[in-house]
Amino acid sequence: MAGESTRRNQNFYCQYHQDHGHTTENCRNLWNYLDQLVREGKLRHLLHHPSGHQGQAHQEPPRDIALRPPVGMINVILAALGRTGICPSRVLSVAQWPAKESQPKSKRAKMNFHPILSFSEEDKIGTIQPHDDVLLITLRIGDYDVKKVMVDGGSGAEVMYPNLYKGLRLKPEDLMPYNSPLMSFGGKLVIPKGMIRLPIQTGPEIMEVNFIVADTYSPYTAIIGRPWLHTLGAVASSLHQKVKLPSGDQVLEIRGCQSTARQSAEEAKCEDLEEVVIGGDPEKFFRVGAQLPLQEKEELIEFLKRNIDVFARDAYDAPGIDLAFICHHLNVNPSITPKK
Repeated sequence: MAGESTRRNQNFYCQYHQDHGHTTENCRNLWNYLDQLVREGKLRHLLHHPSGHQGQAHQEPPRDIALRPPVGMINVILAALGRTGICPSRVLSVAQWPAKESQPKSKRAKMNFHPILSFSEEDKIGTIQPHDDVLLITLRIGDYDVKKVMVDGGSGAEVMYPNLYKGLRLKPEDLMPYNSPLMSFGGKLVIPKGMIRLPIQTGPEIMEVNFIVADTYSPYTAIIGRPWLHTLGAVASSLHQKVKLPSGDQVLEIRGCQSTARQSAEEAKCEDLEEVVIGGDPEKFFRVGAQLPLQEKEELIEFLKRNIDVFARDAYDAPGIDLAFICHHLNVNPSITPKK
C-alpha cells in the first residue's frame, strides 16, 4: 500500500493489505486478483449466471471437477511473530463443490444437526503405539497432491518451503511481500521470501490459504497451522494420526502417514553443515557441523589445516600412486563385440 501510513484514513481497514487507508470492498488490488482468478477459471464454482427467466436455475459447474486427478505428486515448526490470530488475513474464502446427490432436508434439521468430532481407541487401529510422531498428511494444494505436509496446531501460520514452491511450478514474481520474520526450531530468525495465496482442497471443501515461503531447510514440504484448522472447523490428533473435519452432516477423516513421519524425523536429525575454506581456492572447502561448539569447531579447523596435504580431491593431487590402485576395469571379454 503506497504512501505514509500516518496520512491514511484510520477509519478504514483493508483485511487484504492488513493496513488502514481503504476498506476491503474498495481494495483495487484485491479486485484485480479476483478478476485474475475468474479469468483462470479458479472461481467458476462461485459465479452466478443470471438467466432471462425468473426461477430458472443457473448452470452448475461440472460435478466431476472435484474428482479430477491431480497433475502430479510432490514428495519434498515455525510460528510467525505477530499477526498470528487473524484468520481473515490468511483465508480468503471457503467454497464447496456440489455433492453428487442432493437430497431435500428440512431447514430445522440443517440448523440443529452438528457432526460431533471425537476420537476413540478405534481411531488408533493401524497406528504404532505408543509413539511421539508428528502428523504428516497428503493435501491437494493447487493442482498437485503434496505429501509430507505437517499439521501443527501450535503454528499460527501456514508455511511452505522452496522445494515445494518450485515443485508447484510457481515463479518468484508470484510472491506477495511479507516482512515479518519466522522463528525456526533451532531458534534462528528466518526472513521469508514472501507470501502466496493457494487453494487447498479437502474433500468437497476448497479454501484459499496464504502460505509464507521460508527459505530454510525442513524435512517437510509445508506446515498447516491453526488458520486452516479453525476455518474448516477441523480437529487434529497426532496420537491417533488423523484429522477430522465436518462436511455437511458427515465427518471426513484424513489419515496421517506414520512411517513417513518417522523417516522425516531421522532426516531432521541430520545436522546443518557450513563450508569452511582452507587455503586460497574457494572451490576447495570442507563441510563441518554448524552446531558444533566454538572451541571444537576451531580445533577441527586447525586439525584440517595441519593435515591439508593428506587430502586428495582428484588423481592429480596424488602423484606416484600406482594406476592399478585408482583405476578399475570392466570384467568383459575383449574378443566379443558388444551388442545393443
